[in-house]
Amino acid sequence: MTATTQTPLKTNTASPAAQKLSLGMRPSTDRAEVLQLWTELEQRIGHLGLPCSADWTEAWLNAYGDLVPHCFLLARNSETSALQGICLICEGVGQKDGPLNIKTLHVGPSGEPETESVCVEYNRLLVAPEFEGEFTKLIVEYLQSRSGFDQWNIDGIATAKLAAFHQHESDLKLRIEPAYGFDFAKAKAEKTNVLTQFKSATRRKIKRSMDAWDDLSVEWAGTLNEAVDAFSEMVDLHQARWTSAGEPGSYSSKRFTAFHEELLSKLVPQGLCPSSIRL
Repeated sequence: MTATTQTPLKTNTASPAAQKLSLGMRPSTDRAEVLQLWTELEQRIGHLGLPCSADWTEAWLNAYGDLVPHCFLLARNSETSALQGICLICEGVGQKDGPLNIKTLHVGPSGEPETESVCVEYNRLLVAPEFEGEFTKLIVEYLQSRSGFDQWNIDGIATAKLAAFHQHESDLKLRIEPAYGFDFAKAKAEKTNVLTQFKSATRRKIKRSMDAWDDLSVEWAGTLNEAVDAFSEMVDLHQARWTSAGEPGSYSSKRFTAFHEELLSKLVPQGLCPSSIRL
């Protein structure tokens, strides 16, 4: 973690006919250069998902990077030196297993204290598809080489993607937690409205609420300034709701709030984030 240059770690021992990857570690002090490489790789292989994007990673590091020790793993083609995969490795802070404090490693932007966590979902690796299995194997070997940790976690990753890790680490335990994100793409593809995508009990609850607000109007924020204003109103409402119940509210955390504010400023101008809604 204290090195200042890329440190060779391991080269895959695939057959001579197969392309090989070499894995290198870059320390947290190389953040600016690594994020530039991250952006270039994402542009080359395509956007694979928000949590493994350069935008999400940079926003997370700006909010939590000074709190959570971390480094970067870069996988290159051993013959051409072309970058083929990249990921963030974090050392957990304030992690527990029941009442016990534990030392953890995390694949991806995670490891922040639970009370301030962004709770990453739909996590995956940013890697050229043809190298995904090989990159996964090298990451597992790297994690296994790190001593002094009680466990390592791949937070928020889809079950299908977790299988690739399980192939190389049989002791990996799967814990399934519900993801509450809404799939707008599915609703659009099926040409249905938002309500039809929810379970019947949820639909009834939403309809009852809408009936109680019969004079409700909806305004979509069309610009970044409008989105920021709507987000600020949402934060105020959220905090008022939870503080009235004797709870601190998610946005009492300056880090949590700063992460969302930066992500909003990055994604709305690109059209990658649904504009906030003002009711």
